[in-house]
Amino acid sequence: MNRKQRTDDKKVRTMEQWIESYATAVLQFATLYTDSSEVAQDLTVRSFAEAYRRLDLAHVYLTDKNALFGGVVTACRGLNTKQPLPLENEKGGAQDVTHPPVESPSTTFAPGRSALSQAVSHLPLEMRVVLLLSAIAELGLSDISRILLLPRRVVSSRIELAKTALSESTDDTLKTTDVMDALCNAVEEIRAADALITRIRKVVAATVQEVRAERRHRGPRWLKYATVVTGLFSIAAVDLGMHTATSGHAPAPTTAVSSLLDTAGLPSALSGLPVFIDAQFKLSSLPDSTSLNHIVLTNTGVYLPTLDQSANSWPSIQVQYVPYADKGQDFKSAAQQLAAIDMVPPIDAQKQAQQAGSSDWKIDTWQFAVTGKWAVASVGWVSGTSLSTVTQIYLLYLPSGESNLVQTIGNASGSGPEQMAAVTAGDNRVIIQGAVQNTALVTAGKPGTGTNRPNNTGTKNTGTQNTGTKNTTTSAAHATTGSKNTGTTSLVSLPLEVYHLTGTIPLKALTKPNQIPAPFGLMKNPAVFSEGIVFRGVVGQSLNTSDANEAWYLMSWNGDLSIFVGPPADGQHHFAVIGNNSDLWWAETTPNPAKNTNARWQVLMSPLTGDSVGQPAALNLSGPVVWFGAYNNRVAWVQDTQGQLQLVVGAVK
Repeated sequence: MNRKQRTDDKKVRTMEQWIESYATAVLQFATLYTDSSEVAQDLTVRSFAEAYRRLDLAHVYLTDKNALFGGVVTACRGLNTKQPLPLENEKGGAQDVTHPPVESPSTTFAPGRSALSQAVSHLPLEMRVVLLLSAIAELGLSDISRILLLPRRVVSSRIELAKTALSESTDDTLKTTDVMDALCNAVEEIRAADALITRIRKVVAATVQEVRAERRHRGPRWLKYATVVTGLFSIAAVDLGMHTATSGHAPAPTTAVSSLLDTAGLPSALSGLPVFIDAQFKLSSLPDSTSLNHIVLTNTGVYLPTLDQSANSWPSIQVQYVPYADKGQDFKSAAQQLAAIDMVPPIDAQKQAQQAGSSDWKIDTWQFAVTGKWAVASVGWVSGTSLSTVTQIYLLYLPSGESNLVQTIGNASGSGPEQMAAVTAGDNRVIIQGAVQNTALVTAGKPGTGTNRPNNTGTKNTGTQNTGTKNTTTSAAHATTGSKNTGTTSLVSLPLEVYHLTGTIPLKALTKPNQIPAPFGLMKNPAVFSEGIVFRGVVGQSLNTSDANEAWYLMSWNGDLSIFVGPPADGQHHFAVIGNNSDLWWAETTPNPAKNTNARWQVLMSPLTGDSVGQPAALNLSGPVVWFGAYNNRVAWVQDTQGQLQLVVGAVK
């Protein structure tokens, strides 16, 4: 079974779970939205069909319910288009669009529901949607903001206006404080009958086949990449259900797809990359470069970690969070203090095991990652006297703010062989690979074990030594080098240790690790994705200047190794990212030749391929940027256009 088939099967299973869990809630929503049992059933079916088409975007939402009701909103927008569903089209076209309502006790209405439902259906579209998402779908302001891409204050205002309008429509016999309960009571007896469930399943199954047929007829992959730029704007509108109905409704503010000028008052985001813009934030000044270089981009917002090394306390990592729902606001003003990771310097057991740490230790490097409900920090310390190096790993449980030191790699006393470690996190996993220095493996100055390229790849790796532009994080990959590496030693790599994060207590979160052999050496710049670990060669590997491109590797969770033709071997800084369809991409920043500008970087993106001949031309961001970064399936940049500095965040297609 190939990857696409496995992905399709997973989507079908997801839809079955959604149908079982949410069919009744969607029917209740649709009943009040349309004030018609017949049309409500049709809208319910369309909602699940639309939800399947949007499954690749489910990661954008906090929960499955949010993702499903994103599809419901999209179906509501297109309610009057009268486009036949896949199964119905096969049966005979538009005349089969509506079906007779299923007559059963589950579709009878509670007393008094008709007048209330009629009043709801007469509300303006933008009020009706937010009111029902709150009352029937039981979604909070943040969830609705994410679905509609509206600020929370706008959502809250529309809910209150809708409640007031309903109260006035009943001559104030229904108080505004009782509106939500009245709506729930009006549809509490409505249940999705078996016949409707069967119809939903049939239409979803037909939609699956339709999507597969569209994919087969879409042409080769390079054609998709060639056309994605010109079609990106309209595709984003369709994918996210942000288009307005073609007839019967005035355009609603919640469906506007633009550069965010309407909602944020900001200039258009630069285009040209295969991304959908999540948010744009105003910048009154450029944030601290160190914080930007450690920025973490997630499905819901931006995490901004800052290293605090106050003189009166041990160092800490202060974590701020900016949700995409606050787009258009000033980035610093929207930042919320979330938590802090307090750190303790390493303990030298040979000196004083009783002391909490020694001021002799200084932080050399640090990285920060977020995966699921966990944040993972890896901190490299160096001793000012012995030059020993130690790597510490801290876990932060984001919902509670509790953090702890969970693992230490290296010897604080400096005795024994020097150790190195590559630490990375993602897909609810923490991956640690260690290596030790060994002089016995060196003969005539030639490197031994741990410096050869991965076996059975057939291509030399010409990865950079990270001498390119240092303007972003490397997907939370982190390695600390031993202080006694004089160039006459060799690295002996250890197996990868893969930990799954569980529970809610940091000290108990790391399970017993699974081990993956890695005899080729210590991974360079590893990044974790759902498919496995992407790395860009081996630490200590010599460059081959005859190769035009770097060789990048993907190690699956069962240890299989795949090779990709990576970006040009040009010494620039590179980033690994993944798209919605599990396609791997590389991005590159190159210096902007223009003078007298703070926009110093040009940005390119291209898919990773297994064949250098088949590599498509790289896509280019339409203008230079002040800063660029990438994390998992998202990219971000700081642009300075029309006199406005702003941070732009986008999800890779």
